[in-house]
Amino acid sequence: MSSSSSSKMMWEIEQEEEELFNQSQGMFNVRDWAQNEMEEDDERRRRDDESRMAGASQSRRVVQAVAHICRPNRAVNIDRNRQRRGQELLDDYFVRNSAFPETYFRRRFRMERHLFNKIMGAVCNHDSYFVQKPDAFGAMGLLPQQKITAALRMLAYGAAADQVDEITRMGQSTILESLMRFCSAIESIYTAEYLRRPTHMDLQRLLKKGEMRGFPGMIGSIDCMHWTWKNCPSAWQGAYGDRKGSKSIILEAVASFDTWIWHAFFGVPGAQNDLNVLAQSPVFNDVLQGNAPKVTYEVNGRMYDGPYYLADGIYPRWSTFVKTVPRPRSAKEKHFARCQEGCRKDVERCFGILQARWAIIRGAARLFDVESLRSIMMTCIILHNMIVEDEYDYEAVDEYEPDTMNNSRTRIYCAHDATDEPVYDVRLKLRKKRFCGSSKGWLIAVEKDFRITLINPFRRIKGRRMMEISTVDLPPITIEGWTVENSTASKCEYCVIKATFSADPILHPNQCTVTVTYLGQLQLAFFRLGKDIGS
Repeated sequence: MSSSSSSKMMWEIEQEEEELFNQSQGMFNVRDWAQNEMEEDDERRRRDDESRMAGASQSRRVVQAVAHICRPNRAVNIDRNRQRRGQELLDDYFVRNSAFPETYFRRRFRMERHLFNKIMGAVCNHDSYFVQKPDAFGAMGLLPQQKITAALRMLAYGAAADQVDEITRMGQSTILESLMRFCSAIESIYTAEYLRRPTHMDLQRLLKKGEMRGFPGMIGSIDCMHWTWKNCPSAWQGAYGDRKGSKSIILEAVASFDTWIWHAFFGVPGAQNDLNVLAQSPVFNDVLQGNAPKVTYEVNGRMYDGPYYLADGIYPRWSTFVKTVPRPRSAKEKHFARCQEGCRKDVERCFGILQARWAIIRGAARLFDVESLRSIMMTCIILHNMIVEDEYDYEAVDEYEPDTMNNSRTRIYCAHDATDEPVYDVRLKLRKKRFCGSSKGWLIAVEKDFRITLINPFRRIKGRRMMEISTVDLPPITIEGWTVENSTASKCEYCVIKATFSADPILHPNQCTVTVTYLGQLQLAFFRLGKDIGS
């Protein structure tokens, strides 16, 4: 009995020892497994770090692989080498010794480089979207110069997003997002300053300029412009169809002599006319609220209160509008109509400059949202005013006003400014001849025997080589009962009234016909240089 119990106890002890041994072996296996897992995790982290540090090209390939696994029908991302293109863009325009000079920058960006840098800094501080940031793989994103350049190229050239992709190496969705964010930032930052009401100093400058031009109390011109809308929804085409059959949106603007736009109201459908736009416009809200500027001026000994705008014939007969005379008859009416129509062209010239500078509003709008189109129009107007403030010379005389159809800062000069010498030193020695007019840069001289001589004074300039052909002699005019003996120089001067040409006598002699009016505008004489008398 005792021997059997002792053997049973020994067997139980052996079983317990065997279990303890197996448990210890299992603990060693778990420890090895955990150590292996840790080593694998470290190896995985190391490989991830190496792949992350491999560069942007490796990250793009990983993104493409993940995209194909998750979304098989998704378009393949293109490796645009955005970082290299960003550096090339900086080397082309934004470094000290750039590849393209300042004139190229001004023509392609529509503004000077310092103004671009000012706008870029303000936009980056307003919206962090334009700040360069690394992506999830550590690769640096787009430069702010690339995003703003894409927006400005679309505004300046009216280009599509796919076309700008070649310049900035950005996707179509990114370019459109950059454009709309740029327009929103420009509106938020600069609307209060560059679409403001005229200040006291602005009013003084405008009133002084208006008085110099013969319109005291005038502070600008008002008119409307249509922007064609290509992608107008079908349900709205009746409301937005204009008189030309196209769909458009109307812009009402007030511009001054320097083409600064003081008032802009955009969004009225194109089927309405200027009177309907005026009824919805806030241009006279200050007048209705009693906050209009206090302006007093005198015309013909009579005092008037309140400034006014120059307008065309469709506007109502209000004291705030001065219109032209529809059918002038007297000399005073013709003079007033000519002066009013000439000064009112300020707003027309402003529209021409605005469309030439920002081609996106010269062509048809391709967006679908009216609010997006309004934001683009306001941005173009604000940038236009900023360029005017930066470049317009208020000390220049009137003959140096900006060209209406040129994007660059060209100016309209007098005829003698076409060469390097602003004033010619012309000395002509013509004996027994009297001048009786000029045409196409040629002087017309007549002798007592009614021989007419055409003289080109620009070929007789002092200090330059004499040209062979500088005068053209016409045969004498035959007048019955008139001889050289009974004529005098004074009578001869009044016999030939005027002579005009159809073409330049030297450049196009076969196409030149000279028409001479003589004897008190009662008779005409015609000479064909290339056929009747030769050149």
